[in-house]
Amino acid sequence: MAELLLDATVFEDYRAGDSRAREIIEKAIDGSISVSVSSVTVFQLWGDPSMDRQAEIGSSSVLSFMEQAPLSAEAAKRAGRWLAALDPQQRAALAPLALVAATAKERGERVCTRDPDAFGPFDADVVGY
Repeated sequence: MAELLLDATVFEDYRAGDSRAREIIEKAIDGSISVSVSSVTVFQLWGDPSMDRQAEIGSSSVLSFMEQAPLSAEAAKRAGRWLAALDPQQRAALAPLALVAATAKERGERVCTRDPDAFGPFDADVVGY
């Protein structure tokens, strides 16, 4: 398992030139930290309308240095239980975060994100940057 499971904000900020996100990605590439990425995060990234061919090639290259963290049935169940406890109006917006948090929890990894508060409804270890 990895030290950190990166959420979509790390990749978004990296593409936007954020120095903190760049430092995380560079440490992952040089091997000084071990990171993973959820299949849900890959889904989110490729679903972004701004993901053009150049961004796709760059993102694919960066992802090649990271461990892939697939969504398991158990993690999906945990995320579903977390979402069921929330207001129905929040569920759709928070579903990807719940799935990422549940994957990290199952793998014993910390979620690395720009917005730790967004993961507040979920029982996961989260670190901001």
